[in-house]
Amino acid sequence: MADTGKPMFADSERVLCYHGPLLYESKCIKFEIDDNNGKMKYLIHYNGWNKNWDEWVPEDRVLKYNDENLQLQKDLKLRYPNVRRTRKKMGEKEKGASTPSAIDKATSRVEPTRRKRGRNEQSIESEDGVTAKGEIKIKLPEEMKRWLIDDYDFINRQKRLIKLPRKFAVDDILDSYIKEKRGSPAAVSGLAREITLGLRTYFNSMLGSQLLYKFERPQYAEILKTNSKDTSLSQIYGAEHLLRLFVKLGNVMTYTTLDEKNINLVQHFVDDILMYIHRNESTFLTSEYETAPPEYNRKLI
Repeated sequence: MADTGKPMFADSERVLCYHGPLLYESKCIKFEIDDNNGKMKYLIHYNGWNKNWDEWVPEDRVLKYNDENLQLQKDLKLRYPNVRRTRKKMGEKEKGASTPSAIDKATSRVEPTRRKRGRNEQSIESEDGVTAKGEIKIKLPEEMKRWLIDDYDFINRQKRLIKLPRKFAVDDILDSYIKEKRGSPAAVSGLAREITLGLRTYFNSMLGSQLLYKFERPQYAEILKTNSKDTSLSQIYGAEHLLRLFVKLGNVMTYTTLDEKNINLVQHFVDDILMYIHRNESTFLTSEYETAPPEYNRKLI
């Protein structure tokens, strides 16, 4: 069903837009309804970047240009001081832009986020020689899908929030999974450590730009304000947001230097982690959603 509501942002409006974990000053060129999901999308130009970087983005990646969001932009820069700039200079693309360095060691380099499109291509060669394969399928257990559906309903329809920080955060879950693998052969436990390191890096990099619903953004801004930059988001958010990462992961890994054998290896461990969460869902997944106060709702206006 098409979104019949008014667009949040007007043509030529000055905005802030997420690209990777950071916010950039941008301009909304135009907007339209996305035929695929019936939701509003916006064509964004990043100020000072070559127009080749213009891209269509969903509404939840765009923020109003105001003092509160400018402060969020500064907080994100402080939290992610080592994120490489997405461009070297105006008009020149940086290969592997916005990819966290730690992920290179763990699951190889992913990106760019923009891709050349062709209807019939099974594989597309990007400018830096990284091959875009068909989307990698991450299969969530049916029970986990139901958790995600309920999570969506709690937040977007009932306007409730997950209580943070979570008792068992993403780091706790992945550390617990590694401990379970210590009885496995050394090669398996070593791979488990490397892959969970990569997942943590993905999570911390993607949370702000891709894993939050719009209603959660003021809560996220408050988390950044009240926690030191040495506190990782994976120490605060829990399994609910980790499941959202797994939903996105297949598409993110479309661009990768990994060969088919190693992609299958990553998929195996992701499937195994999902089953581990499923076996411990009463511990890791929450029903602790709290009603947002009226002043919280005013921040969304």
